Amino acid sequence: MRISFSIVFNLTAVPVMFGFYIKEIKGKENIPKDSNFILASNHCSNLDHFLIATVLRKKLTKTRFIGKMEGLLQFFLFGWFYFLTETIPIDRRKKDKRRILDKAIYYLNKKYIIVIYPEGARNKENKLRKGKTGVAELSMRTGLQVIPFGITDVENSKKKILEFGKPIFPKEKKDSFDSITDFDLLRQFTNLIMKKISTLCGKEY
Repeated sequence: MRISFSIVFNLTAVPVMFGFYIKEIKGKENIPKDSNFILASNHCSNLDHFLIATVLRKKLTKTRFIGKMEGLLQFFLFGWFYFLTETIPIDRRKKDKRRILDKAIYYLNKKYIIVIYPEGARNKENKLRKGKTGVAELSMRTGLQVIPFGITDVENSKKKILEFGKPIFPKEKKDSFDSITDFDLLRQFTNLIMKKISTLCGKEY
């Protein structure tokens, strides 16, 4: 996130988030102090970006979100916002997502935090969707830990409970993956991450 926008965000959005939308933040001791990481969260609404940015408010200039950007309408409506937040845009309709992963890895190697939603889309259902394997590949190609993150609705309230889980480290680091021979490895690690998110947000996986 650009420095100027992070300052504005901290002065304006953060008080609103704490005043109206955040009831409690748990597990802050699980945030790595001396290393960057990949934050993997469930995804309920567009508010999630602001909630996560609030809990990472001291690290915003070294944080990059991966966010959906599909079609000209979204570009004209949200392109300015993506520019200010330096979000990595992804078009889910395109088959070649390798460029997105490579760009995220570039930032991870530069000591940035990457925020990703492994479900791939907003999900208001009571069960988590099957996780995409991109989060596992980012972790295994960089050797960086994944911090699972849960967003839970408070009953009869607009407020949320936010919780950081314990770091999950990849069993091995690999410089590249074959989509066929390494699929089981990526799927197993992805499922582990999703199960941790499940315990944090209270949704079945």
